[in-house]
Amino acid sequence: MATYRIGDIEEDRLMISGRDTISEVALIPNGFLLWPVWKFRWPLLFGFLIPSLIIGFYYYLLYRDERKKAWSRLQTEVDNRTRDLHEANTTLNTTKTYLESVFNASEDALITFDSSLAAIRSNHTFMGMFSLSDGDLSSLHTDPELNDKLKVLFPLVQATFSNGNGQSDQYKEFSLGRVLKISSTIMNIPDQPDPQVLLTIRDVSQQFHTKSLGSQSSYPHIIGESELIRKIFNTLDRLKSTETPVLILGESGTGKDLVAQAIHQTSKRRSAPFIAVNCATLVTDLAKSELFGHLKGAFTGATRDHRGYFSQADNGTLFLDEIGDLRPDIQAMLLKVSQTGEYQRMGDEQMRSCDVRIIAATNQPIAEKSGKSGFRRDLFYRFNVVQITMPSLRDRASDIPLLVDHFLTHYSREMEKPTNRVSENSMQILHHYPWPGNIRELSNAIAHAVIFCKGEEIQVRHLPEEISRASLDADSSTNGLHKFSSRARQEWDREYLIAALDHFRWNKRKTAAALDSSPQTLYKYLRKFSIEASR
Repeated sequence: MATYRIGDIEEDRLMISGRDTISEVALIPNGFLLWPVWKFRWPLLFGFLIPSLIIGFYYYLLYRDERKKAWSRLQTEVDNRTRDLHEANTTLNTTKTYLESVFNASEDALITFDSSLAAIRSNHTFMGMFSLSDGDLSSLHTDPELNDKLKVLFPLVQATFSNGNGQSDQYKEFSLGRVLKISSTIMNIPDQPDPQVLLTIRDVSQQFHTKSLGSQSSYPHIIGESELIRKIFNTLDRLKSTETPVLILGESGTGKDLVAQAIHQTSKRRSAPFIAVNCATLVTDLAKSELFGHLKGAFTGATRDHRGYFSQADNGTLFLDEIGDLRPDIQAMLLKVSQTGEYQRMGDEQMRSCDVRIIAATNQPIAEKSGKSGFRRDLFYRFNVVQITMPSLRDRASDIPLLVDHFLTHYSREMEKPTNRVSENSMQILHHYPWPGNIRELSNAIAHAVIFCKGEEIQVRHLPEEISRASLDADSSTNGLHKFSSRARQEWDREYLIAALDHFRWNKRKTAAALDSSPQTLYKYLRKFSIEASR
């Protein structure tokens, strides 16, 4: 054995057959044996490597078709799986879209909550019912105003989680006479550890109030459930079996004519005529002819016989509206016919009899005027057998939501508009407005709003200017100016600014003051959120 040193490595060489030219074994320090085979390279090449390559190539060619078939089968299987997955995803997306459409098309408001009272999902009806916009539900527990708006729902959700059973047909009052029917259902969702509660909400304000009005079913045109209106219903019930004269007092626009018609329609005379006369028009020399009639030739221009109001109302009811405007001579004629049931046509010598029930009405303090300013005291006593005083709308403000619903339904149907609800801010304004024109003015205000509303919900900007302006003036220095100042400027969003502008009828100066900001800053944010400043 010979030892060689190459650098720092010592190698032992074992001489085989005593000759260096035959072969050498290199002993590497880690003990690995390396056989130099240079001398035997040709036998190794032709005896092992080449045959191995030939055999490998032979089998490659032999199984080439099988490999192609296997690859084709694999490719087909992958294509089939891919197609199945695509079809499954398409079906899943179609089903999801369908369920989303059903969820949002529901006329009932739908919302789901988890056990921490966090809102998970809601449909379009719910967002519209509570005047919410996208993203509001995510801040349910951090936004006090939003939390206060939806707090009516929380007790039912908590009770459902506690009991583990759904609740059905729970009626909750929600701001200014709005009544909601709410049902809850426990939902156990696969692959989710905790259940959720689904609330189904329906606005039943109109049905609920109509059902609760009691005797109002006999007087469908008189809308209300306040204590003052209930007293009127009780009086009307007592008048059904009587034939006595009735005196109706009340401001203009309170519905005195509706009460007169209700008295007639529930009396024994309901199949006979109901004749309404505005006494303010009986101021000419022909007033007697209008009331009692005339014969042909009784005066110049009398080219034919004419039946007066008393003749037309025979066996029925004569409604004399605004009797405070009657001339003294006409009052005397009315007193006589109401006492005797007889009258005389102009140009006729014959007395005629009639059977007429008289209902009189006035917006004047006729009791104070009688005997002082020309109104006959004896005629007042003749009419004042039963007195009904119609309350002003400001004295029965609790009936405003009912009246709004009634007029909104009527005008939306008449104008073929989709408008079916009033925003909370608008209802607040309607509720606090003094209504000098009473129900007539409210009816006109809703008609105006329906005309200018293009969507489903009436906003403040759709109301008549005098109504929203009166509310703005009354609200300007205290609550109104601070209502929108609690939110920091970095929290402003598009819906928040529109709500503030709506509240102040798009008056930029007052809106900026309410937001504790300058008009320049307000205009900057209007541009940022693409809100039309000239709206």
